[in-house]
Amino acid sequence: MDWQRHYAGVRALVTAGGAAVDEITPGVTVHGSDVGRWLERQRAAWADLTEAQRARLATSG
Repeated sequence: MDWQRHYAGVRALVTAGGAAVDEITPGVTVHGSDVGRWLERQRAAWADLTEAQRARLATSG
């Protein structure tokens, strides 16, 4: 559930035109959640993500 909530925050920023995925850095928050820090952790643990998670992040932009 936590993964989906953070992912939804990233998607909301990107689809609203507020930021490109590579512009979302630690400290960027959505509804109080640091989606930038979360995204950084996902990049660092890419090999540990499921195939579906990697696909969702890859299509985020």
